[in-house]
Amino acid sequence: MKRLRRICWKYLYRYIFVLVDLIFMKVERRLIAPPALSLGVREDLKIMKLVPSFLKRSGGTSSVFSYAESMGVFKVLINGLVKDVARPKILDIGCGTGLLAIASESLVKDGGEYIGLDVREEDIKYCRKHFEKIPSHSFIYHPVRNAAYAPHQDSKHQPWDILDESIDLVVSKSI
Repeated sequence: MKRLRRICWKYLYRYIFVLVDLIFMKVERRLIAPPALSLGVREDLKIMKLVPSFLKRSGGTSSVFSYAESMGVFKVLINGLVKDVARPKILDIGCGTGLLAIASESLVKDGGEYIGLDVREEDIKYCRKHFEKIPSHSFIYHPVRNAAYAPHQDSKHQPWDILDESIDLVVSKSI
């Protein structure tokens, strides 16, 4: 009986968490970019519209607040690393559902490029659809084995279709 009660609480907690997260996402998106804000702040807030729903978030972040915090931290780090590059080309190995794609959006929008690479085909399909209106972003499915994310795929080495020395910054948050 105790075990059953624990399981019920666990699922109730998850349901409530998802519901609260959904409410915050809807409120956040309605309040994004009010006219009184400066242009720079409005641009930063617009990227919140790209945050995936709770069930699509990956890479260890679950709440919308922790996702947004991670996004901000990585935006600052990436900006510091490519600040002297006019049109940076960024390769994200293990892009998942696009946390670093969102973080780098403002850095590559004026002629730069973001390339997300992942072993999970469903994440690549999600990103291609979710970021289709952002021409600086592209996503590549790399069908090789990864013990955590793609354990059933072939473990044979496959080269990437990316030219050597064509990338300004290579990032990998969670592989």
